[in-house]
Amino acid sequence: MTKRELINNIQILLKNFSKMPYIERIKTKDARRYLYVPVLIGISVGIAAVIFLLALKYTSFVFLKLLVGYYPPEVTGEGGNPDLYRIIIARPYLFPISVALGGLISGLLIYKFAPEASGAGTNAAIRAYHFEKALIDIKTTFIKLLASTITIGAGGTSGREGPMSLIGAGLGSFIAQKLKLSERERRIALAAGLGAGLGAVFRAPLAGAIVGAEVFYKKDFEIQSMLSCFIAAIIAYTCVGLTFGFEPLFYIHVDAAKNFKIVVLLQYIVLGFACMFIAKSIMKSFLYSKKLASILPLPQYMVQPIGGFVTGSIGIISPVVIGSGYGWIQLITDKRLDIITPQFTIIGIVAMVLALGFTLGFNSPGGVFGPSLVSGGLTGFAVSNLLSNIIPNNNLDITSFTIVGMMSVYAAVSKAPLSTIVMVAEMSHGYDLLIPSMISVFIADFFSGHQSIYSAQVERRIDSPAYQDECISHYLTYIKIKEVMQKPLTASPDLKVAEVEDIMTKNIYTGIPITDNGFLVGMITKTDLWKARKLDKNKVLARDIMTKNLITLTPEDSLYDFMKIIISKGIGRVPVVKDNQNNELVGIITRSDIGRVMRQETDEDILTTTGV
Repeated sequence: MTKRELINNIQILLKNFSKMPYIERIKTKDARRYLYVPVLIGISVGIAAVIFLLALKYTSFVFLKLLVGYYPPEVTGEGGNPDLYRIIIARPYLFPISVALGGLISGLLIYKFAPEASGAGTNAAIRAYHFEKALIDIKTTFIKLLASTITIGAGGTSGREGPMSLIGAGLGSFIAQKLKLSERERRIALAAGLGAGLGAVFRAPLAGAIVGAEVFYKKDFEIQSMLSCFIAAIIAYTCVGLTFGFEPLFYIHVDAAKNFKIVVLLQYIVLGFACMFIAKSIMKSFLYSKKLASILPLPQYMVQPIGGFVTGSIGIISPVVIGSGYGWIQLITDKRLDIITPQFTIIGIVAMVLALGFTLGFNSPGGVFGPSLVSGGLTGFAVSNLLSNIIPNNNLDITSFTIVGMMSVYAAVSKAPLSTIVMVAEMSHGYDLLIPSMISVFIADFFSGHQSIYSAQVERRIDSPAYQDECISHYLTYIKIKEVMQKPLTASPDLKVAEVEDIMTKNIYTGIPITDNGFLVGMITKTDLWKARKLDKNKVLARDIMTKNLITLTPEDSLYDFMKIIISKGIGRVPVVKDNQNNELVGIITRSDIGRVMRQETDEDILTTTGV
């Protein structure tokens, strides 16, 4: 075989290869949307998550270990050893200084470069998704990363999920903007980035993907972003896993046999109500602190250090409020009862509720996930301890109640119960707790009411400006013309034009169907009358000026079909005939009928009709 023949054979092979079905498939627009873009987002977010986690470790070392002499407990997935841990705080009186200093540096960064980066990052991402056309400035993303690292590393009561939500969402939005994707695709990219960020930092890719579809609504789900979220979350998780390892954050042993008894399952109802109370307390603390911060006569960059000083002061009494606090959960689940006493637990719950308010409510960047988990874990321990003491022979598993408490408080705070259950289960490998967690999460979520700590959340897709037009159009497809059409007022083709005009004027009609023995033969509108203005209307008949080639609908067509006609053709009324083969006139529908239907129906009716 000559060199020329070899080249020709290779060219033929490549040409045929490119025509194979699967190769053709990866060239499509769907492949770009659901494969290439999510992979690019996952890699970008994964790298950002690695940088964020490394930066957190460094800042925590500088502020807490060097400055304060505090060595917080760590989860086993990050090198902690709960069996050997001892509380070491050399200079606890410096907690207020450390947290306030972190707040000052963070506040100056945000005030100077990106004011929108303050507060809970997840809420900012949700707001951008619904109200800002999924547009997030990339500068905000990097300022959020830096400011949050300093806030949490210095000891602020905050979680990792808030920063990574906004960082991931910002990277997703940035990539979509650079690729000039549509607004709808940009929203999907934002959701994929948000889910990837959460899945990466918590080593829970499945839950991260579900968060990216659930967290935008209180009672709905963004199903169209799911596939992109899965791909992006897996890629980002892999990046973090290759750097820090693929072990779960918590190493936890659950005695599942103790939970599958009726008397024990009933006690998870008690836990659900306790977590509901703590969740409502967290939200009230956050809102009251936010109001207090808004009335302080101080520059914006000074609000965070004030809140940080208060938080640090609370930390002197209860160190669980310093930083993310995950290590304390590990101590509870490992039953270090020499440290986690009932008194320590109650003080810790109250301290965490207050400190979260003075951190996030005073505009420090961060998230509510970590503090909510710690509050819930402490609540689970407290409830299990209380029930074991007041009920004879009540052998409860402390670890199980701790994990379920973690789930329940955050689910009630965020209104994202499904992703919360999956995320904590992935973080802890606590899959044996699905039934107890569903009981407690339902109680906590349902009885905590509609309020969410994420103010930008909306109830359902129809409540989102991003989907309102689409949902209304979807709703109109479920309403048949026969349910809305009016009984028509008609005229004979043998009437004089003046008589037809008189009928239209008296009834304030802009058009009237012309029928012969009940069958539609034409239509006269104001436009037809204007064209006939120079004719003798007392001599000319309706049949002479009527429009004959009409657009019609049938009773089985939908209001959406009618809406498409009036938009594309610029007409205001359409006659309704019996069917496509029978021109017998049975009704008429006008533009005002759509408005009448929409006014009559409540939002709940729309949601029920469409299944949204």
